[in-house]
Amino acid sequence: ASANMSFTEPPKRMIVGWTEHFYLVTDIPRLKLLTQGGAPRVADQHELVHLFLERAEKAYDDFVSVWGPLGAAGRTGIFLADRKQKMEAWQLAYFGNAKTNMLYGAGSTRVSGGFCVNGFATSADEFNNDRDLHAYVRHMIGHLLFSMWHKVDPDARKTPKWAFAGAADWLCK
Repeated sequence: ASANMSFTEPPKRMIVGWTEHFYLVTDIPRLKLLTQGGAPRVADQHELVHLFLERAEKAYDDFVSVWGPLGAAGRTGIFLADRKQKMEAWQLAYFGNAKTNMLYGAGSTRVSGGFCVNGFATSADEFNNDRDLHAYVRHMIGHLLFSMWHKVDPDARKTPKWAFAGAADWLCK
């Protein structure tokens, strides 16, 4: 090859999927999963979208079976980036700041062009195994569903911080 030629990495493939309550975007190419049989196996990107949407809907069912129906409707955006830089780009675009990992409540029209009313992002740089990523996703869903179940107000007299945090901790256990 000539010394004047340059090569760049092809852009990462992003896959999008959605259900009644969730919208998921990921560019994580693969993730090792533990199986019921005990031996780990690798899931590809397409399978990850289905798996995490199924897990999100299960978290939703678990939440409403205990807390009751949500007071606000809308779809939650889940953004699973392979790298921290992509996560921060999504956070800047959808949550207004590269360091803001979630947008709670149910009134936003900025998340995915208004397709979602709230959302959160994380990366495989932060959670590089299935067990930790799954727990974090359920934790964040707990925050967001609580914020849709009961209007979360920054005034601690209206929404105690322990309740907002406790709902998330409970759902990820």
